[in-house]
Amino acid sequence: MIDNESSEIGTRLRMCRNDRGFTQAQFAEALGVSSRSYQHYEKVTREAPVSVLRTAAHLSGRDFMWLVTGKIGGQVGLYEQAVLATVECLEREGLSQQPKTIMAIARRALELALEKNTKPADEVPKLVQDSKYLLAS
Repeated sequence: MIDNESSEIGTRLRMCRNDRGFTQAQFAEALGVSSRSYQHYEKVTREAPVSVLRTAAHLSGRDFMWLVTGKIGGQVGLYEQAVLATVECLEREGLSQQPKTIMAIARRALELALEKNTKPADEVPKLVQDSKYLLAS
């Protein structure tokens, strides 16, 4: 089942492609993925890796945070901070960066931060470490 956040990422990915006036095949080539893979990412039948999302944001001149969350700059709240902290932590650890993984960790980090009155970014490293064996695949 495709969740709403993922389908919105597919829509925003399409917007990035359209910003450049690329066909799906042209954008796929620019992203360094197969045309078929890109079609799956846009239709959200397969999740795009964060590296692809970062490149798409860069190529289109769009903000990465907007591509992942739909919000930009001053609109970034605690949840978005948790998402960014999760992406950065997973990158440092060299672990899976699938959007569903990022969103799940970010949600839990936000829940813990609200319970403990801390920052989401403070909760992410422990969550990643606790889940490391699951994410290493």
